[in-house]
Amino acid sequence: MKQRGRAIVMIQGLPGSGKTTLARMLLDLIPTASWVNADFVRDNINRDLTFSFVHRIEHARRMAEIANLTLNYGANDHCIVDFVCPTTETRRAFLGAAKYPVYTVFMNTITADESRFADTRKMYEVPTDYAFRVSGYKTAQELRDVARTIHLVLLSRSPSLSLTKLRRSL
Repeated sequence: MKQRGRAIVMIQGLPGSGKTTLARMLLDLIPTASWVNADFVRDNINRDLTFSFVHRIEHARRMAEIANLTLNYGANDHCIVDFVCPTTETRRAFLGAAKYPVYTVFMNTITADESRFADTRKMYEVPTDYAFRVSGYKTAQELRDVARTIHLVLLSRSPSLSLTKLRRSL
């Protein structure tokens, strides 16, 4: 099922951290990418799910399955997925269901106190495993530069390059 060169870019972080903005910028740079946005999926596909812990895990699993579908049957080389993915368990569910390499982008641009949803703030666990960490406040131009860097890494990666070797802060 895995095809060489195809990959998922998972952009995760607190609500309001810039995930969707970065996803749109990456889409502009990668013409062969699809996009799976968590808000759209929740509103249109996952209406049966609440924000309970168990349902958040199922939401993460379904997000990965949708990404798999776009890569399996579409003309896409990459699938950009943006969602909160707040806990270790939700991240495990996503990674466990993903059939392609996942390059995680951790949007570390706001503090938990700045996030708009109290339930997410309480449960959010800062990830320790990611390919990229985007820290501090980023202007639109700074985010475009981040998107370009991520795009260049995706273009230049070799099959033997370990995901852990890609870990960098932007």
